[in-house]
Amino acid sequence: MTIETMPRLVLERVYPTTPEVLFGCWTEAEQLKRWFAPSPAHVTAFAEVEATRDGKYRIGILDHSTGKTHIVAGVFHEVWPFSRLVFTWAWQTPGEPPDETLVTVEIEPVGSQSKLVITHERFPHVVMRDSHEKGWSGCLDKLAEVL
Repeated sequence: MTIETMPRLVLERVYPTTPEVLFGCWTEAEQLKRWFAPSPAHVTAFAEVEATRDGKYRIGILDHSTGKTHIVAGVFHEVWPFSRLVFTWAWQTPGEPPDETLVTVEIEPVGSQSKLVITHERFPHVVMRDSHEKGWSGCLDKLAEVL
């Protein structure tokens, strides 16, 4: 399988805020902690973000139903203020698949709102993509609540 044929996920949402505010939700640790959890049973335990080219991030998501903290980390390849982020994504939690994938976050103004497009790609199989689609959808719903 080539990178071009690997499963990928694209999600799109529109939020009632400016690109600057929405970008900060992705690049500021305190903002990430408010929304980066896939369901009401989860909470963001910690977030570390260095949103610069080659900067790193690390996010811990506590699952209250199991008491387990899932950790995801990666490196930023692109950081275009208020419009685009590209970063690697890899679970560091024992028992989670170690596969590194790639996430692109694009933000553009739409009138007085902002359109967000997330492309998560390079999944080794469809099951992993579908699992991430559920997680991202929950996170994006929570982002809408905090905005």
